[in-house]
Amino acid sequence: MSVRSAWLHARSPLLSCQAHFFSSKVLYKSIMRGEIGMELNSYKQDKFFIVKASGRMDAISAPEFEKSCLEWIQQGESTLVVDLEGLQYMSSAGLRSILVVGKKLKSVGGSLSFSSLTPNVAHVFSISSFGSMFPVYDSLEKALGNS
Repeated sequence: MSVRSAWLHARSPLLSCQAHFFSSKVLYKSIMRGEIGMELNSYKQDKFFIVKASGRMDAISAPEFEKSCLEWIQQGESTLVVDLEGLQYMSSAGLRSILVVGKKLKSVGGSLSFSSLTPNVAHVFSISSFGSMFPVYDSLEKALGNS
């Protein structure tokens, strides 16, 4: 083993620790800027149960979206309108959660629609054909007027 490779080998735990610290620091900064996670706000308006999602719907936050929606359905809500105006990112985990919620609503005779998609989320809906599976409206007002 050369002197250089011995030195690198001896430092590898330290480098690993530094990389972990760096990634933790980046994660912390991302959380503080609101780039990670999703916020859900919900309320009832007439026959509609409106869910406003903002942030990121990814593998970490999508299960919370799914769990919350399924709880509301279990409590008797059957007409969900999801306002995605504040949602900046959606992964395949988010799409999966939407499918689960949509399937549950269909089984109870309910409906699921979406409004105010951001360009990133609209692109995900487009390439996954979710726009043809669920009603999508330009604004929350249009969704409430057409559902």
